[in-house]
Amino acid sequence: MISIIVPVYNAEKTLDMCLKSLVGQTYTDLQILLINDGSTDRSYEICCDWEKKDSRIMVVSKENEGLPFARKTGLEYVKGECVMFVDSDDWIESEMVGCLYQLLNEKKADIAICRLVMDYPSGKKKYISNVKEVRVYDSEKAMEEINYNNIEASLCNKMFKTELMKDLDFKKDVTIGEDYRITWQAVRNANRVVCTPQAFYHYIQQSESMVHQGYQNNGFVIIDNYTSIKDKIIQTYPQIGDSAVSYWYLQEMAIIISMIRGKNYEKRVIDYVKKDIRTYLKLYIKNRRVPIYLKICAVLLSLHENFLIVPYRCFFFWREKL
Repeated sequence: MISIIVPVYNAEKTLDMCLKSLVGQTYTDLQILLINDGSTDRSYEICCDWEKKDSRIMVVSKENEGLPFARKTGLEYVKGECVMFVDSDDWIESEMVGCLYQLLNEKKADIAICRLVMDYPSGKKKYISNVKEVRVYDSEKAMEEINYNNIEASLCNKMFKTELMKDLDFKKDVTIGEDYRITWQAVRNANRVVCTPQAFYHYIQQSESMVHQGYQNNGFVIIDNYTSIKDKIIQTYPQIGDSAVSYWYLQEMAIIISMIRGKNYEKRVIDYVKKDIRTYLKLYIKNRRVPIYLKICAVLLSLHENFLIVPYRCFFFWREKL
């Protein structure tokens, strides 16, 4: 049996689309856990209607605590040997569960990962990750590839052996970077990770991410989360410390980008990020796996935030409108 955890919060507009893709899987031995996280719209009613139609569906209702704790609650009810996470505003291809489960068995892996495709309202699609062929990694190499964004850090494009997901450190207040936090812990617990170039997971873009939405005065929470993960990865896998710094750098610069988008500048956070950037700047510039444009952005930010803000507003805004 494969268990699928679906956190649900005010998802009445997308929930049917999501659940149709789950019950329509070619692999049918499923446990579908719908975790109603205190929804105030018709989401709970929709969940209950689906529970009546399909015996594989179980609805768990709880007070609103946010996405990380909804996932944590779901893990308490898992009966399958493997577990997946699907967000209630996304959908998956009908072959996803079966193909990932087959990969796990064939490669004797603990985690199977597919590519993720971002679906935009305009109809545009963007495929994430640079996986070109089926590859098998040990946990250290898999984490390195995640840190360099060759493998997406999302929880939702992965199938995990359930035993990996015990005693994970979920944090209630972490709303940005929660996937990276849990993915890192699961990968650390794994022996083998297999990746496929097939794109099964459809991530629907609603312009609600931190970068799209703008800064929400949560910079220090984000920084603390990514910094703690970076430090733990370096402690566990010293050989891939450069990759951990690279990912951390990217997320800290993303905070500034979100401020640019929202025109909401918090000077204390900007100064803190600049200090972090300067600390590792030489190491970052020397890293051959970091794209040149990111190195330039880091140098500009280390000098003064306006050197990054002005070019971004002039160039990247123009580029995204094309």
